[in-house]
Amino acid sequence: MIFLFLFNGLMVYRESRQNIGYGYQREDVGKVYDDLENMTALEAEIWLKERIRFLDAVDVWREWTDGQSVWTEEERQAFREYNREIMEEYSDLNINEGYLLYLNNLQNEKRLLRTVLEQVSEVAHYREYLDGIENEAKIMTSSSLFGEPGTFIYRNIVRTPQAYEHLKGQILPAEDSEGILLATESRVTDLLLLCLFLLLGLSMLLREREEGTILLIKPTKKGYWDTISAKFILFLILTTVGTVLFYLSNLIIGGRTLGLGSLERPIQSMKGFLTSPYEMTVGGYLVGFFGAKVSAALVWGALIFCFCTVFKNAVNACLVIGALFLAEIVLYQSISLHSYLSPFKIMNLVCLANTDWFFCDYLNMNFLGWPVNIVPLCILLGLLVFGVFSWGAIHRYMTEVSVQSEKSRLLEFLRKKGNRRAQKRRQIRTGLFGKEFFKLFIMERAWILLVIFAFLQWSSYRNFTAYREPDDQSYYGYIIKTEGVSLSEAGQILESENERFTQKEEELRQASEDYEAGTLSRSKYEAIRLSYEALNQTRTGLERAMAQYEYVRNENREGRSAELFYDTGWKALLEQNGRQADVKNAGLLSFFLILGLAAVFSIEKRTQMELLLHTCVRGGESVCIRKYLSCFFYGTIAFFLAYVPQYLAVFGTYGFHGLMAPLRSLELLKDVPFNVPLWVYLCLVGLSRYLGMLVAVGLILWLSRQCGDLIHILLIAMLLLELPVFLCLMGLTGEMSVSLLPMMTGADMYRFTVWRILYWCAAIGIGVWFYFRTYKEEVPLEIPPGGLL
Repeated sequence: MIFLFLFNGLMVYRESRQNIGYGYQREDVGKVYDDLENMTALEAEIWLKERIRFLDAVDVWREWTDGQSVWTEEERQAFREYNREIMEEYSDLNINEGYLLYLNNLQNEKRLLRTVLEQVSEVAHYREYLDGIENEAKIMTSSSLFGEPGTFIYRNIVRTPQAYEHLKGQILPAEDSEGILLATESRVTDLLLLCLFLLLGLSMLLREREEGTILLIKPTKKGYWDTISAKFILFLILTTVGTVLFYLSNLIIGGRTLGLGSLERPIQSMKGFLTSPYEMTVGGYLVGFFGAKVSAALVWGALIFCFCTVFKNAVNACLVIGALFLAEIVLYQSISLHSYLSPFKIMNLVCLANTDWFFCDYLNMNFLGWPVNIVPLCILLGLLVFGVFSWGAIHRYMTEVSVQSEKSRLLEFLRKKGNRRAQKRRQIRTGLFGKEFFKLFIMERAWILLVIFAFLQWSSYRNFTAYREPDDQSYYGYIIKTEGVSLSEAGQILESENERFTQKEEELRQASEDYEAGTLSRSKYEAIRLSYEALNQTRTGLERAMAQYEYVRNENREGRSAELFYDTGWKALLEQNGRQADVKNAGLLSFFLILGLAAVFSIEKRTQMELLLHTCVRGGESVCIRKYLSCFFYGTIAFFLAYVPQYLAVFGTYGFHGLMAPLRSLELLKDVPFNVPLWVYLCLVGLSRYLGMLVAVGLILWLSRQCGDLIHILLIAMLLLELPVFLCLMGLTGEMSVSLLPMMTGADMYRFTVWRILYWCAAIGIGVWFYFRTYKEEVPLEIPPGGLL
């Protein structure tokens, strides 16, 4: 809990320093509001408009100064005519003086001020907004476009003005709200709290089952009702305390870094809350927010507590909770509020967690054609879910037959049905590999994990977005002409295309002079100018092709083989977007390896089956080798599911251009010391990733053999394998060499520095040590006085 708490604080603080618009951050918005502190909203609006007008004038005069020497007289006149008003208003403006107050870039500061102006204008004209609601409702109800009387749309329009009637006459101040929004809208906090609830449930309910101590607890006098009620109450207390602490820390960070403003101002003065129908202050909103968050946390906590009671295996509980969470997200995101399916959107656990949504607008859902306010409905839903899952958890604990039973009901059903049909007993397998394969893929349900992984990858890449630069189409047209010809011929082709631009430029210059001299008609001049502009749109693509040609020619001159080909697909694989995808795929691979392999040795350790295995002729080391083989098979399938879809998507979009070309043909890889074909380089990257996967498997198996406690295995493995991925994706770190991430992504694997060589040797050596220690693990064979039974 302490780690998650500190990590949440780090994430929120980092979020406070991120850009919220192009070129400016949250604190920059606060600087503008500091200058508006003693103004009313109307005065602040006037000041901001004047300030933006002044910066527009600076921009105009700078453009005039920069273009005066290259423009024609007609272009100068057109520019002055177009900007006459602002140039006359600021005729004495000195653009060499300092004119920026908040940022170091003129355009960024204009964007910042326009953003603040938009918020301030809404607040300044709040009365007009309220009057407009009633007028708009009258107009809409008189039009057949918005439904007939008796429909949901018509009824909702009629009710809307009544919801805002009590707010008329309210005056809103212009104050910064970024600190409060930072504290209340952090989705990272929601995810970390969900992880905390899951860890609490696993620790309090499943650890005793894995250790076997629950067999000693239940037969006692207080082993049933007293035990489960105490666990449930403690779980709810920890859930409440954790939620309050997490969001209280968010509020402190937001207040210290950005400020909270006056807590007595109306909630409608906050950014995004103008349409709120509630007459409350910002302080009242914070109280309601904390109450709603705690309530939602208790509902999610009851659900997790119930699943951790029903399922006797941590992996099964995590899978079911994760599947439910994903299903709820899909319903919440895909269904419209006014649709007939809106009950599935509102009666949703994700909707309960999005508590700030309840306060920011007047929200009614479509229930059989009638508008129903979602707030009381969500309260009733929360109470119902909390009660049902609380009762289900306690009832399950009180009435379960065997606390040690971990049989799959589905497998038992299918087995009985098959026996009834066959009317004969199934022959029992005797091969060790077959049995270990069956235990991993069927009993531990690894095949379900692979199906889920395949579905996730398919959904991620089925709508693959092509990586296209603005000039890519013209670049493709030029570079495709040079593929398959000699380098000298390619240079002649590109040079002839470049000469076309030179001729067109000269033609346009001559036409401009003739037009000014009066010897060329305007229509002919416009035709020449438009022809040049159409050709000029492809200039950037030609320049990109020329730059690639110059690079390839220089490589060949220095004795390194290189070729020209269409390289956009390789950029999609190797540049920033591709590297981010590699990190994400490595994280998914590690996640499914952890879930699939964490129980390989731990289940035998906690059930003491390893004592029996080591007394058998083919037990111990023989079983361990078969376990390795089945784990390698699972890891190999997961490996291909993680990385192959990305290559299929990229090459399917851009083609296989340059696959047989030398590696030094790509400027992206100019630091590579060996010049093998690109397909060989891809194989080497794949080998690096596969070795990284094997090391990760070795780590998980070693933890499974050492710890025995499945919950501890999951926590430690997630910390070692998933935390570096999360930090890298959040931009807090690079691909840290203290983790397996560089090896599992193949990043910079060709840099043969001392540190990189040591990293590779250490990673492979540690992986071998994991397998050796797991294989040679000594099991104490001390038999208790009463025997094993």
